[in-house]
Amino acid sequence: MLEPQKLAGEIVARDLTYTFPGSAHAALQSVNFHIYAGETVAVVGPIGSGKSTLANALPPPAGHSAWAAIFRWLRYYSNCLI
Repeated sequence: MLEPQKLAGEIVARDLTYTFPGSAHAALQSVNFHIYAGETVAVVGPIGSGKSTLANALPPPAGHSAWAAIFRWLRYYSNCLI
């Protein structure tokens, strides 16, 4: 488990837009956010709103081997929650 007091840095998205290959419409369009180390963030929305797409669009930070496990957890639970 990542301990908040040991985290450093931030995750910033500025005008993040993602279109799946072959699609005419963006799945994410002009997404902006700023998450500081240690913050708790919830990504919620109806099925098909782009929660998993957002999680997959963010690159893992260097040196955080636990990041892949976190994204697997997010992908699993974002598909289970309504």
